[in-house]
Amino acid sequence: MKIQTLTIQSVIDEKAFRDFSYFHNITMENRLMGFILGSALLAAFAVFNLVTGSMLLFSLCLGFAVFIPLIYYILYQRSLRRQIQANHLETPRTAYTLTLDSKGVTASTDKERMTYPWKNIFRVYRTPHYIYIYIIIKTRAFIIPLKDIKGATPDALWDLICSYTDQIKVYKKGR
Repeated sequence: MKIQTLTIQSVIDEKAFRDFSYFHNITMENRLMGFILGSALLAAFAVFNLVTGSMLLFSLCLGFAVFIPLIYYILYQRSLRRQIQANHLETPRTAYTLTLDSKGVTASTDKERMTYPWKNIFRVYRTPHYIYIYIIIKTRAFIIPLKDIKGATPDALWDLICSYTDQIKVYKKGR
C-alpha cells in the first residue's frame, strides 16, 4: 500500500551524527579520493627524487604524503567530538519531527516549524541505515534514521520521497 503522508521523529545520537558527518564529508564531498590521489602523487614524486638522489626532496614529499592526511584526520575527529559535545549528542534525543506529504517536507522543533516544498529539495540519499534529505543547498540536511520510521517501511518512505522528488536528485548508496 502506498503511503501519502508520514511523520517521523528523528532521534539523533552520537552514532547518527558521526555516520552523517562521514557520509557528507567523505562520500558526498569525495574528500577521500582527493587525499588518496594527492598522497599518491606526492609518494610518486618522492620515489622519483629517491631515484635521482635528492634525499631532501624525497623526505619532504614522503612526509607530506603521510602527514597531511593524518593531520586532517586528527583535526576532523577533534572537530567532530566538539560538535557532538556542543549539541549534547552523547545521549539520544529527538532533534526534529519531519512530516512528508504532497506539499513537501515539514520540519518541526519545539521552537519552530518550517515547510520545504519538494522543489526545494537539493538531493536525497539513502544508505543502509539512513535517509539524508538535503534542503535547498548541499550543506543542510535532515537525517532520518531508518530505525525511527513508524507506521511504514523504509521502502515505503523511499517510494514516497521518490514520487515527489525529481529522479536526478535521488541517490541510493550502499555502504
